[in-house]
Amino acid sequence: MGPKKSFLGKSEGPLYMAEGKFEIGGLTRRLGFIAQNHKSQNGVWYPKHHRKAPRWYVFMLHMQCPGNPFMDTPGAAADAEANLQNQSHSISFFISEMANLQLPVVGVVFGGGYREVRSPWPRQPPAPVREGVFNTIHPKGLSNIARKYNLSWQESAK
Repeated sequence: MGPKKSFLGKSEGPLYMAEGKFEIGGLTRRLGFIAQNHKSQNGVWYPKHHRKAPRWYVFMLHMQCPGNPFMDTPGAAADAEANLQNQSHSISFFISEMANLQLPVVGVVFGGGYREVRSPWPRQPPAPVREGVFNTIHPKGLSNIARKYNLSWQESAK
């Protein structure tokens, strides 16, 4: 018989948080997961989701449970509402909180983002999955180009 597994998950719109328990060889291992729920808003996070995600990991830290964020790009809302709520700052906050945790965090990023990539994990590079990159900043110039020519930010990044 294989290893036993159990998951306790919770969705808050596009933010999905879960705790997994795996029993292997008589030992129970716990892992915390954060991912994008694509059944809600196509998985796009707003600032409130980027602020809530690190609180989940702080909770996991108190339980001595390593974390695994699974993100894809684009993963953050790039509309006016998100910008008015300081989207860039909330993303940077999420990344800095994750980097400061005193427990293992393995970040997996799916997809391609901007060509001007900055690593969100200061102490370790992201684990890319087939051209996977991650960027935390929507450059002002890029958003101006997108508005001027009525392009999506993905089109303007090409």
